[in-house]
Amino acid sequence: MKRYNPNKTHLIVSIVFLLLLLNYNFPLFRFKNILANYYVGTIFCLLPIFLIVNFFYCQFSSVIKIISGVIFGVLSLFFTVFALFTFIEALSIQDTGHDDSFQNIHEIITNGYSIKVYQTDGGATTDFGIVVRQEKEILPGLLLVKSLYSQYHCDDVRYKLSDEKNLLIDDYENDSMVKIKLNSWVYF
Repeated sequence: MKRYNPNKTHLIVSIVFLLLLLNYNFPLFRFKNILANYYVGTIFCLLPIFLIVNFFYCQFSSVIKIISGVIFGVLSLFFTVFALFTFIEALSIQDTGHDDSFQNIHEIITNGYSIKVYQTDGGATTDFGIVVRQEKEILPGLLLVKSLYSQYHCDDVRYKLSDEKNLLIDDYENDSMVKIKLNSWVYF
C-alpha cells in the first residue's frame, strides 16, 4: 500500500487552487447548471483550509514552512468568508431557481455554440452591467466559455450576427459598432 505523501498532495492541491483561481477571474470553463458553478466555487474557496492543515504534515525547510504558513493562513481566512457568501448565494439560487446577479437575457444558438448576453447586478451599491459570452458545450454539462464584450452602467445591448463568423455589437458608449470574430470551437 502506498504511503500518503503530503508534499506531493500539497503541490497538486496548490496547482488546482491556482487553476481554479485563474478560471474564476478569467472564465474558461463553466457548468451549464448554475448551482454547480456555485458549489464548485465554494469548494474552491475551502481549498486553502485543506492546504493549511496538510501543510503541518509536509516536510519542508523551516523558512518555507513559515512563508507557506503565513500565505495559506491569510488565504484561508479570506477565502473562508468568501466561501460562506458563495454558499449562501447558492442556497438562495436553489430556493428561487435563478441567479439574479448574472441573468441570461438574450441568446443566439448557431453552429454548435451559443452567444449569450448576461445582465450583471452586484446589488444595491452597483449599477447593472452587460457581459456577452460565446459558449460551447464540450462535455455534457460542461461549457467552454469566452467573454466577448462587457459594459458597465448598461442594462441591455443591441447585437446581431453579421455572418456566421462575426458578431456586431452596438457600443453606445463609444457610438460605434464593435465587430468580434467568432470561432466554432470558441478559442480556435
